[in-house]
Amino acid sequence: MKRNIIYLLIFFLLLGIAYFAYDHYQSRQKKWSDLKQPEIFSFREKNAAKWKISYNNTNITCTRINGKWYITDPELGLAEQDEAVANVKNFNTFEYISTVGNTNKDLSKYGLDSAENYYTIYLKTNNHTAAHTFYQGNATGLKPPGYYIRYNKSPEIYHVRDYIILALQKELAVLPDKNLIEFEQENVVTVRFNRNLIRKKGVFWEFNDFPQHKIIMTNIDFLVHYLALLKAEKVLFNNKIKTKLKNEVSPVRFSITARKNNSLETKKLKIFIYKTNMYACTGENTNYYCLSDQYFSNLITNTDHYLYSNDH
Repeated sequence: MKRNIIYLLIFFLLLGIAYFAYDHYQSRQKKWSDLKQPEIFSFREKNAAKWKISYNNTNITCTRINGKWYITDPELGLAEQDEAVANVKNFNTFEYISTVGNTNKDLSKYGLDSAENYYTIYLKTNNHTAAHTFYQGNATGLKPPGYYIRYNKSPEIYHVRDYIILALQKELAVLPDKNLIEFEQENVVTVRFNRNLIRKKGVFWEFNDFPQHKIIMTNIDFLVHYLALLKAEKVLFNNKIKTKLKNEVSPVRFSITARKNNSLETKKLKIFIYKTNMYACTGENTNYYCLSDQYFSNLITNTDHYLYSNDH
């Protein structure tokens, strides 16, 4: 009897603890939802057809064509899909802290009478495309820091956090697709560079006419790995450096052949080293790209790097 009473007391104690924990959780959830700022507008992201940003003399337009995003102004071709989609999401999180009120007669006070920075997303529904534009005015000078924003021609002026605006300001150098070569490493069959030929034979590599015991297979594996999935850091827009690369720097030319879609496909690549930086361009693209430092130690073109020394 005494033991049953003790069990009953323990049960009610545990029940009380569980109720307190649940109530505390619900309270925290309510506080978190209260902290979420209201949004100027929201939309279904699948309806996004195009976005355009104009800020600090930078103008970029991205357009979705057959399910993929392209940079259509300036014409730079395929966009980095994650970057383009991220900006769609940025448009869809346009939260504001407060409103100023009806200010149609005094837009200049907020830097919105002739706003040069603006951000537009085009939404397509039922064959109709509508533009939604956010005009950026002066910094509010308030806390938390932000900007005065006007949505379309609405009389309302919004105080929007600065990080929301900065997120929309995509840098043109990082927006284009930067996948220079997209081969699966195991599908690569040959690599040519500096009159050298690397050829796949079974699970091993052949290097020129050197016997197998002379070839450092791991070094060749590293080279093929970094070539097969070569991705740039950003597009080079410095015209002075581009001119140097075109006219004064001798590139190392690579040719990579791999099996793709039941056939063989070959990609051409030029690697440039100028001062302390490495650059690349492909035969299919007129752009020049900046490569990250990791490629310095892996795209090595010295023949001796792939061979054991004579005393090995």
